[in-house]
Amino acid sequence: MAPKRNIYIKNEYIDEWDNIPSGKRSKLIQRLLHEHKMQVKQDTDEVWKHLSLIDELVSELMIVLEKSDELELRREDLFEDICEYRDYLNKDLGFGNFGPKDDDSFYPVEHHSENFSKVIISNAKKYTKSGKIIPSITSDNLSYKIIDVDEMNITIQNLDSNRVFDFPHFTYLDKAVKKFNDASGWIIRVGRFIPTSAWESLVVELHPNLRVERDWIIYHKKGV
Repeated sequence: MAPKRNIYIKNEYIDEWDNIPSGKRSKLIQRLLHEHKMQVKQDTDEVWKHLSLIDELVSELMIVLEKSDELELRREDLFEDICEYRDYLNKDLGFGNFGPKDDDSFYPVEHHSENFSKVIISNAKKYTKSGKIIPSITSDNLSYKIIDVDEMNITIQNLDSNRVFDFPHFTYLDKAVKKFNDASGWIIRVGRFIPTSAWESLVVELHPNLRVERDWIIYHKKGV
């Protein structure tokens, strides 16, 4: 025999209860209990689902934090290596003002394209008057001469082929300065500064603080 339970019904629901046929009262209660059971199960499943998601995210966060610690240590190691090589260049090889000076100033020079351009244009005009030869930074057999300067272009002559072409300084110097700043502000590999070798040779020659060492264009604060 199934166990019995008494139920309590508020007075305001007594008439409704009495209107339910006696044979359906048990089924009604069983249906309500079943729905309640399913709702509890659904709520429990949602709780465990979200607990599981939280656990996964916490695990992922721990991995990220571990990697962050590793990256921070790697950053410190890299900076120490840079400073060590910089000091070697400066002190042991007498290379000059090369590289960052302290931890608070990793970029020793923040080049401004307007000032950079003024220097290039001013010296280009001097080279136009003097006829001074500009050597290529990538080939010993190539050299150039500036034959005209205006607000948009520097006109150059290739002395090997006599071909005349323009360096659109108004367009390219801003991009070149941004690349230089992004690279560090004091060193960039030849070919990455300006895409055309002749243009790159021109800018290196015209800027008094730039020089080429091996495959690198280097900025010296005190000038070359």
